[in-house]
Amino acid sequence: MSITNNYSSSYGDVLETGGVLGGFLSGMLIILIISMIISFGRKTILTDTQIIREIQRRNERITELFYNECKKYFMSSYKAVFTREDIKDDVFQQSFVKLWSEIETRKIFLDENENIQRKDRRGNIRKLTCNLKTFLIDIAKNDYRDWLRKERLYLADEFESFAHMIEVKSAVMPEESSESL
Repeated sequence: MSITNNYSSSYGDVLETGGVLGGFLSGMLIILIISMIISFGRKTILTDTQIIREIQRRNERITELFYNECKKYFMSSYKAVFTREDIKDDVFQQSFVKLWSEIETRKIFLDENENIQRKDRRGNIRKLTCNLKTFLIDIAKNDYRDWLRKERLYLADEFESFAHMIEVKSAVMPEESSESL
């Protein structure tokens, strides 16, 4: 009878040395690892009710998941709604912060029947009739319009300053025309 010391072990060796309990635990470990791999690849789908509840509980993991889902939704629908590519990230960020803030400060909340409600600026409470991602796009549309309005006002001010500069120059130096600018 010869005894060899072989340091390599296999699933069969574990079953032999650990008996039934060792085999059971090893099998459970393998099942656990496989289920973790499968669930890692799967999306976590949360309802708006769950999202609101978890953000109000300050669950950072759910907030991050919600942020990523909103960003993906926003970027996929951006071109259909907005024309300015250069401000896309700023509009999203500003709009998401507004939505998140309304949830966290309980301006958007769940009533006793788990219906999503929203308190407006005047204090009126109304049922939110769309999902949170659609509401984000509504916020973004308003932010985008404000952005464009402010930009037009800024450009109008710049134009008026330029026109005023031409008038002043014409008054000070009448022999030069405004065409030389």
